[in-house]
Order: sequence, then structure tokens, then C-alpha cells
Amino acid sequence: MYVCTALARNRKESNPSRAKKFGHMSVGLSVSGIIITVTLIVTVVTLHEVNRHDCNYHAYEGSCYRYKTYVGSLGYCGSGVKSSTDFCYANSCIYHDYLGSCYKYETYVGRSASCTDGVKSSTGYCYSTHCSDYEHDGSCYKYRLYIGSWSLKRFCMATRGISNFYTNFCYYNSCPTYSRGGVCYLYKEYVGRSANCTRPIGIRSTENYCYYPSCPQFAYHNICYKHRMYVGSDTCTGVPSSSGYCYYITCPIHEYAGTCYKYKTYVGSSDNCTGVMSPEDNFCYYTSCPLYTYRSTCYKYREYVGYSGTCTGVRTSDNYCYYTSCPLYEYGSNCYKYRQYVGNSGSCMGIRTSSGFCYYGRYD
Repeated sequence: MYVCTALARNRKESNPSRAKKFGHMSVGLSVSGIIITVTLIVTVVTLHEVNRHDCNYHAYEGSCYRYKTYVGSLGYCGSGVKSSTDFCYANSCIYHDYLGSCYKYETYVGRSASCTDGVKSSTGYCYSTHCSDYEHDGSCYKYRLYIGSWSLKRFCMATRGISNFYTNFCYYNSCPTYSRGGVCYLYKEYVGRSANCTRPIGIRSTENYCYYPSCPQFAYHNICYKHRMYVGSDTCTGVPSSSGYCYYITCPIHEYAGTCYKYKTYVGSSDNCTGVMSPEDNFCYYTSCPLYTYRSTCYKYREYVGYSGTCTGVRTSDNYCYYTSCPLYEYGSNCYKYRQYVGNSGSCMGIRTSSGFCYYGRYD
């Protein structure tokens, strides 16, 4: 257009009629250029509107995408385009494709369980874009248990949980043990009406149970017991185990300092105690009796008295007499029936002391 104008001016100086003709041509070309420009703009806008309305999937910033998936502020979008509202627009699903839609989480919940905020398939899978509980390896789980020991790791596998051995967590969609308030606990303990939970981590229920993520005392079959006592093949009045232990909520025999003992024997203030000594009352507590046992009681001394003999202790049907303390003469942690002064030179058929006494007739 500018070239034609320049030519028209040049021609005007040399030939007025030809210059006038070039001037008309210049105006015509200018109008044509404007018409072409407007036509192109209208065409582009029209095509854009056609493309936007022809998108059968998800339109974003003038483009059509097959998948629109919520990934969150830190979610991965791959080769797609992430919006300011944390949606990922893409033509290929980088997560889980189900019925033409892309979901961030695919979790097996079984055919009978519900699928909250998601779409459930006929094969028992739940597809969702939001995880309100625990996320692990592209799946969303309702419960998580800490499995810090090998026994708990085996428990996770036995109960078909999804384990993460690096973080020591096991994931479930249904709690295999005890669920309280949407939280899954490994152990429960009966504490009664007046007792408190053993640890602050325990959650108390109105049924007088405490629920724990880890047992503060002795766990057996996911029940937490306050006491455990080895009974071997003897009778167990609590909950017996195959390992010979008996588990109790309350100690049925002798309790001292929070521990349950099978035997309790009075030893006095100056005697030796091979178990656990109680300085308050001079009793010695044992889990296994080091001397003589009769009817679940541990005795320090035993004497055969026969059918007609006198017994100042506990007499048995087989004519033995049991004592928790020496009934006559005690010396050197032994009990004797007789004591006689013999001096330094007299005959002694027992134990001679430096003070000239002779002890004999020792009890068993």
C-alpha cells in the first residue's frame, strides 16, 4: 500500500492522469487489506469457539484434554498441564484409569465394603481423587498400625495388611483388631471402673476398657494383661498360653511392686532371699520355688514326722511337715532340731560353732 502511494506521487509529478489512477488503486488495496484482516480474526475466533464446544472431555485454556484429575498442590501431573486449582489436565492417565476417568487412588476394599467419596468397581476396588485418611503407594487406607517389631510385622502379613517396612506402618481398610473413634488399636485391657489407663497413650471406653497402639505390659492374642506368670504344666487360673505362661488381669496369688509372683515366703530381716525381697514385711517373692512346694506355697524347710509325730508347721497326707521359718534352731541358713553346748573340745556329730555349740538333726 505504501509502495503504491509512493509510485502515485512520483507519477503525479511526471504524469497527472496516471498519478490519479495509481491513487485510486492505493485506496482500493487499503480497503481490501482491512477486510482480509477482519475476516482472519473472525475465522480464528470462530474456530476457537468450534473447538471449545466440540471438546467432549475437559477444556482448559483453549485446549481439549481427555482427563481431569485432582492431584493437590504437591501432586505430580507428568506431561499434562496443572491448573491453579490443583487439577491436572492430560491426554493420558498417569494414575488409575477406570471407565474413561483418571483417579489418583485405587484401593481394594472388597465387594461388601463401602467406597467413600469414590467410585467402586464390580471387582471390589475403590477409585477416588481425594484421600482423607492414610495414603500409601497410590492407594488410600482408613487405618494405619505401627509395626515396630518382627512379631507385629508377622501380624501385619497374617491379617493381610499392606506393610511398609521402611516406615514400620501397616495399612488397612478394615481394622483387624479394635476400632475406637475411627482409630485402630492393637490391644485392649480391662481396667474396671476405678482404674486408669496404664499409659497416657491409652484411650478409655465407657465399657471400662483401655485401648493401646502398643501394649504397656504383657500382650497375648491382642489382649493386654497386667500380669504374666510362668506356670509350666501346672494349672493356670488365668489365660493359658502354649509357652507355659499364664496371663492375668489381676494377680490371683501374690503381688508385689506391680508384679505377680507364684510364691511368697517369710525369711526375716537377716535371712537370704534368692527371689525378690520385700523390706517392708521381710517376705521373699518367687516365680518358682527354690525349695519345697506344697499347694502352691513355697516352704523353706521340710521334716518327715511320720504318722504319729508332732508337726508345728503344715502337715501333709504323706506325713511331712513344712515350715516357712525354722521352728527350733537356725544356724548358717539351715534349721536344726537340736543344739548342745560342747565347748571347744567336746564331741560334736553336727556343726560346731566358734562359740562352742553343736547343731545337729538338720531339717531337709
